[in-house]
Amino acid sequence: MDLNFSLGGRLSVTKIFRFEMAHALPDYDGPCAHLHGHSYRLEVTLSTGATQVPTRRETADGEAAGIGAGPLRAAETGRPGAAAGSTEGMVMDFSQLKRMVEDTIIAQVDHALVLDERMEPTLIAALRKINTKLVLTPFTPTSENMLLWFAQTLADAIAGRPEWTARGLRLQKLRLYETATSFAEWENTL
Repeated sequence: MDLNFSLGGRLSVTKIFRFEMAHALPDYDGPCAHLHGHSYRLEVTLSTGATQVPTRRETADGEAAGIGAGPLRAAETGRPGAAAGSTEGMVMDFSQLKRMVEDTIIAQVDHALVLDERMEPTLIAALRKINTKLVLTPFTPTSENMLLWFAQTLADAIAGRPEWTARGLRLQKLRLYETATSFAEWENTL
């Protein structure tokens, strides 16, 4: 099949993560003002500016042609097929995406109690005494605020890897489900 065609738009990949987390929204007028937990679902979408799928064709003399110089090309091997360990044809290897999100976000919030650092100091002290996995934030931990936190964290992780930024890799979208039917969403509009 000839994949040498051009389309407008961006290529993207999405990976889904699940974690358990408790929080409280102390200024909220409703039951969420109390300590409570959720089974969260986080969808992380990365994209590149690629508008053409890189392809490999062999010329009459058996040399590779049409490899393309787009952001999805890992390395020119001089032969058809990708080099061992190559991420050619990928926005990002799913295992790398998994490792990045688990290391920067999931490890911090999974089975944690996330509270605004302005909560009652005696409560915070008591929670620390009982060895609670406590994460204090400078904001009320709503889904919307957590998405902004996650977006900055992941954008920084991507920016810290020149090999990713050189390929045009960027955080495109985050979606955080607090329940099976309720989610907040952040999308990169730059």
